[in-house]
Amino acid sequence: MSLARSRTIQYIGILFTLGLIAAGYWYFSARASTTLNKTPTGSLTNGLVGYWTFDGADISGTTVTDRSGSGNNGTLTGGPSPAIGKLGQALDFDGSDDYVSIPDASVLDVGDTADLSLSGWFSRDSFTTDDTLLAKRNGQAAGDTGYVLYLDDTTDQLIFEVSDGTDEYSLASTTTFTAAGWHHYAITWDQDSAANSEIFIDGVANSATDTGTIGNIGDLSNALTLRTGAESDDGNPFDGRLDEVRVYNAVLTAEKVKNLYDLGSSDKVNSSASQSQGAGLDSGLAGYWKLDEGSGTSAADASGNGRTGTLNNGVTWTTGRIGGAVDLDGANDYISVTSPPTLGTSYTIAYWAKLDVVASTGVIVGYRSTTAGTPVYFQINADTSSTFVVRSSSGSGEGISTYTNGLSTTGVWYHVTGVRRGNTIQVYINGNPGTADLTSTFGAIAANSLLIGATNVGSSSPSFFFNGQIDEVRLYDRALSEDEITQLYHLSTPTGIDAGLKGYWTFNGADISGTSAYDRSGSGNNGTLTGGPSPAIGKLGQALDFDGLNDYIVVGDPSSLRDIEGQGGGGMSISVWINPRSNGGNGSGNGHIVGKNNNDSGPGSGDWGLSLGSSGNNINFGHSRATQPIAATISNVWTANQWTHVVVTFNGGTTASTAIQFYINGVLQTHAYDQDGSGSFASDSGLAFHIGGSGTSWQFDGKLDEVRVYNRILSADEAFALYNAGR
Repeated sequence: MSLARSRTIQYIGILFTLGLIAAGYWYFSARASTTLNKTPTGSLTNGLVGYWTFDGADISGTTVTDRSGSGNNGTLTGGPSPAIGKLGQALDFDGSDDYVSIPDASVLDVGDTADLSLSGWFSRDSFTTDDTLLAKRNGQAAGDTGYVLYLDDTTDQLIFEVSDGTDEYSLASTTTFTAAGWHHYAITWDQDSAANSEIFIDGVANSATDTGTIGNIGDLSNALTLRTGAESDDGNPFDGRLDEVRVYNAVLTAEKVKNLYDLGSSDKVNSSASQSQGAGLDSGLAGYWKLDEGSGTSAADASGNGRTGTLNNGVTWTTGRIGGAVDLDGANDYISVTSPPTLGTSYTIAYWAKLDVVASTGVIVGYRSTTAGTPVYFQINADTSSTFVVRSSSGSGEGISTYTNGLSTTGVWYHVTGVRRGNTIQVYINGNPGTADLTSTFGAIAANSLLIGATNVGSSSPSFFFNGQIDEVRLYDRALSEDEITQLYHLSTPTGIDAGLKGYWTFNGADISGTSAYDRSGSGNNGTLTGGPSPAIGKLGQALDFDGLNDYIVVGDPSSLRDIEGQGGGGMSISVWINPRSNGGNGSGNGHIVGKNNNDSGPGSGDWGLSLGSSGNNINFGHSRATQPIAATISNVWTANQWTHVVVTFNGGTTASTAIQFYINGVLQTHAYDQDGSGSFASDSGLAFHIGGSGTSWQFDGKLDEVRVYNRILSADEAFALYNAGR
């Protein structure tokens, strides 16, 4: 080994790099612990000639992959941006010049005897112009041959129109769309039957009104591009989000339309966090406010019980832990719920909350009567003890369950559950139980006030306002088991692989605020964006793009990331998706992915890191020791401008061939080079944890996504599962 190479390994700090290769994607169904490949399967593929998911895995640069197998890939034009979708990621169109263009293909045309079906999800932002969802037609005039689907700006109806250049036929929905919010559409067009031509909204036939004579319509074929988000000549652009667009050259049955709707109706997935909802978690659901509307003053009850929430005093919409959320100012904002249920002596309240201010007076959910002398009420406070209170108004009976330091950090999402089991109550934070408490014997709650973000104290005036964000509020008229509480918490954990997770930076829009990159592990290890890494389409939702010059994220030296390989007694692991443009390092290579590297600090400093090699398509990992660092390299494992998944594990030992293991796209790798460590262990205390650079040098050039750090060794199965989560 050359002296120069030895010094590079000894003094460069210890770098590590990850490379990712794109391959597919996943969604999770509404069945407990069931993972489904999102590639279309079964009868829903019959006649499928175009399928654009808009997920991060299916967008590379400006190319949108067609998942139907027909090869009808699209091109992003005008800059539609990634957004939280109905199933994974969607695209957000600005209503000005954004669209996706798909080249003309015979399978996308509708001949004289051919049939057609369209399917997708939309959420409309503005209502002042016609909004085109999809078109293979230049306009809406009878002489414009082809087909178009749009929202009419005058009637707010969904309109499907076809023309053979002479005659025109149209379907108009009965439903009107005057507010933002996701809706599923399906259009069936049967050249021979008006009865089989229909608009379906949210899985149900809409009794659309038809205009024209279907038997007069001939060949709809043309040489135009198919566009989503605008007409074929760029006219009437769409303002809002589109997701899961499908084109069939067959007439879908009502059953298949319902199946397409069900794929998204029970799965509320943001761009980074696929989830499953166990069937049992619907049992006893008395109210469920997803808070995904994004606009307006109503919060729908997804339980089916019609307990709509009303936003009061300027509650604002924001991105949430899963999909959307509400943001409350702590001054007078709250949500009031109509017709609260009467609960027995067993019930559960659960939600996600993120505090802007830690305060002892904020109430996240309050449920009580506004009539003096009412025997029982409950509330959950947003204090550091995360108090769940069940109390009689006279004070004769009371139960208080606490979770010490439960909600102690601002800017971090916490999952909170309060459960009453007869005369025992208990609060849970992130699935972990707080103290249980016995109440005096008293009965059911007959409340007339259910507030989110505040409570009533013996009067009709809300008080104790919460300052922060709230998402996914659920009310059950039964006591959930601890397994069910854990399952609820894990609904927004992409893989459930969170044991020992000390840092998790998704880089999704919901987890970036200003220059802060939020840590979703629950450890509160939020990072600060430095130099201006920019949002980009990621492997799972949104990624960050680092320029290779001065972009990086600094997390600092929190105790939970200090000497991490020794915390759990069994080592450490890192998981990340990388998409490098070059080897980085301001042109000199060694682009730093993640670690504690102190810019050439030398042996004994304790620094460590994962990085790209100085040249070639290599990845390095190393950790300093008192005399000589331990280091290992794998070669030819990443390709520029492609996603690659990397997992590295380190058991804290000194023999590189066994102490360090790499997995690329879920597969264990053979080392190209090893250097054994020597000398005593060197602590990294005092060194800052960085992502995408090491402070002033070795900057990463490209995109990073889904960075995870564990204080334990991931198994081969877990490494593969993390890779699979992004396929």
